[in-house]
Amino acid sequence: MQTILAKDYHAIAVSPITPYNLVPGVAEATQKGIPVVAVGTSMDVQAAEEAGARIEAFITSDFAKQGELGAQFIIEKIGSGKVAIIEGLPGAAQGEARKDGARRAFESNNNIELVSVQPGNWDRKTAYDITADLIQAHPELKGSSVPTMLWRWEQ
Repeated sequence: MQTILAKDYHAIAVSPITPYNLVPGVAEATQKGIPVVAVGTSMDVQAAEEAGARIEAFITSDFAKQGELGAQFIIEKIGSGKVAIIEGLPGAAQGEARKDGARRAFESNNNIELVSVQPGNWDRKTAYDITADLIQAHPELKGSSVPTMLWRWEQ
């Protein structure tokens, strides 16, 4: 955020990982007169107000529905079998909602067995390593729902 603030932009769009992590940076942008738009997730209203941070507009998505749609896609492709969820950063609202949406979709289908839910921390290498471990532990695994990407494979 400090790098962005030093660039002399006319406006900034942010997507906070937690309700608090960008409050100081947005407060600084507010002090400089730079409008800030929150995309996807926003900040804690009270913390922002106390810090003098102003969000001009908030644009979001239904993250739980995203997770559900991803899981439904996998279910349609594999029909039945064992699946896993590799979630984003634990505690991040958007990742938690996507995980919960995917979990509900998988668990509501009698032909699908959810064998694991693990944090991938929004890191491709971590998600790859988890997937490799899951395939070794569950060779019959047919698919995995990952917060920002969907993986599908069959034996």
